[in-house]
Formats: sequence, structure tokens, C-alpha cells
Amino acid sequence: RIAVFWAVLFPLNIVFAVDYYISTNGDNKDSGTSPDHAWENFNNVNPRTFNPGDRILLRRGDSWYQPLRLKGSGDASNPCVLSAYGSGDKPKIIRNDITSDKCIYMLNVQGWEISELHLSTALVGIFIQCWDNHTHNYFHIHDIYCENMNHYDTTHAFGKGILLVTSNYPSTVIRNVKI
Repeated sequence: RIAVFWAVLFPLNIVFAVDYYISTNGDNKDSGTSPDHAWENFNNVNPRTFNPGDRILLRRGDSWYQPLRLKGSGDASNPCVLSAYGSGDKPKIIRNDITSDKCIYMLNVQGWEISELHLSTALVGIFIQCWDNHTHNYFHIHDIYCENMNHYDTTHAFGKGILLVTSNYPSTVIRNVKI
């Protein structure tokens, strides 16, 4: 009786971290929560909001020709993770080399570790945009290979491997960034 009373007064809001696997041999109708039941592409990832500790793992040796949008936040002690699994070459995200192309796009998030990826043929490899008048903490990015991050207009070429942008609100801040 006391336990029931306690549970009603103080309900637990426990969220368990989940590993999501992406493989070009996968199936988007599967659960995505094991290498044997991996998703095929980013169609299930892009609309999903991730929780602290969740990991999105791309199979080494595979390539995707679509952008990856990451939503949700972790923190320094329990970050969301985007990385690779398996053996072989780093997984590739390849775009179309047009002005607006980004391999990975993140808006108003924090608490992410990104590693072990090959990003190619876009204006920006990883674009982190903090646009909401808050402090955004903890972005650790390492072992990223960016190539062909170019866009040519009539006068010059430009492109960025990793770009962090804040709004012009004075209280929008990005802290604890390690690249």
C-alpha cells in the first residue's frame, strides 16, 4: 500500500537509452535496435527526437546519399552519440554539392558526441545551429573526415567541414565545444 501511494505521488520518469543501427542492408520496417534489425537509411532517424544516452550507429563501409537531421539533446554526463559500428572504412554521408546541402544538420540541441564519419560533397559537413536564446553545452566532435566541402559561385569557392552558428540574441551561447 505504501509503495502504491509513493508511486502515485512521485511517478518515475525514467527514460532508457537506446542504440539505433543504420545499414544499407537494413530495412526501415525493422526496429533499428540491433545490427540484425538495422534501418536502411535516415528516414526513421530524421523525424525522431533522441534522448540522453541514445546512440545512432552507422555501419562502417556503407554510404548514404541523403542528409541526416539530429534532434534531441543529451548532456556532458550522458550525451547523445552519432558514430560508427562494425569494421572497415568510416561510414559516408555524401550530398549533392548544391548551395544548401548539409551532411548533418542540428538545430537548438546540445550534449552530442559525433565521431568516426566520412562526410562529402556538401556546402557544410556538420552544421550546428543554435537559434533559440539559450545556452547550448557540450559538443564533442572527433575523427571526422570531410572532403569536397566546396561550393562554387561566379567569384569564389567556399565550404565548411564543421560550422557552429548562434543567433544574434546576446544570451545564445555555445559552450564546451571540443573538435
